[in-house]
Amino acid sequence: MYYEIRRYQIQPGRREEWVRYMEDVIIPFQTAQGMDVTASFVDDEDEDGYVWMRRFKDEADSDALRGLNRSSQHRVPESIVDAR
Repeated sequence: MYYEIRRYQIQPGRREEWVRYMEDVIIPFQTAQGMDVTASFVDDEDEDGYVWMRRFKDEADSDALRGLNRSSQHRVPESIVDAR
């Protein structure tokens, strides 16, 4: 198994909006593409932090499935995530 852990710093005051977007758009889309989202949660110690984790068969599977994601309209909206 190959795991990917991602942590995003959300723009101040927009975390609830981000979580809804992830739960309503991103996670269902990625699941439909064959990705296994194993965790999705807010950072209890950072009011603007968000973490999620995906599991793949191996690194090649990860690369292939992430390639599908890059070519889709379901991208991380930079207007919500602070790209520091």
